[in-house]
Amino acid sequence: MVMVGSVNSACELPVGVALQRLHAHADARGALVEGFRVSRDGATLAQFNVVTSKPHVLRGVHLHFDHADHLVMASGTVVVGLYDCRRASTTFGLAATVELRELEHQLTVPPGVAHGFWFPEGGVMVYGLDVEWSPTDELGCRWDDPALGINWPAGIRPALSARDQDAGSLAEMIAQFETSQQHPAHAPASTR
Repeated sequence: MVMVGSVNSACELPVGVALQRLHAHADARGALVEGFRVSRDGATLAQFNVVTSKPHVLRGVHLHFDHADHLVMASGTVVVGLYDCRRASTTFGLAATVELRELEHQLTVPPGVAHGFWFPEGGVMVYGLDVEWSPTDELGCRWDDPALGINWPAGIRPALSARDQDAGSLAEMIAQFETSQQHPAHAPASTR
């Protein structure tokens, strides 16, 4: 398990997860921060989302088949819990947490890496997807499944969506992910 703060040091993250420091170009009027750049980040965005979260909200844990997320906190702080669900990955089973603070870093989460977002004081997260979102491109599991090994802050009692409250286990999610990867045309939408 890895805990990364406002990252200045090296840490182990699942293969394909990229954490990059952002740089503000400031003057008397304010600042401009490049949250995403194709030449730096290597993908073209197909969708752009802005999520506002109240204090103590936890979104996830979710897993995508097809799209990568490119995340930046526009305001506030988020703790991102990560778990590598890709059996063929050299970091399969690795859990990590990364804290993103307002306009400090951009985090890329590739397909196959489960992720959840804990907003201790609320905030605004901006993120781009390299493939448009679809309900068939999303699985989920309980945020507090002990098998995840995600080191969420002690004592949190998060506000969850009904879907996240009713999510199954990590083992069930990985089984659905692997079955759908082997036979994607045959996977019913309810299992994807």
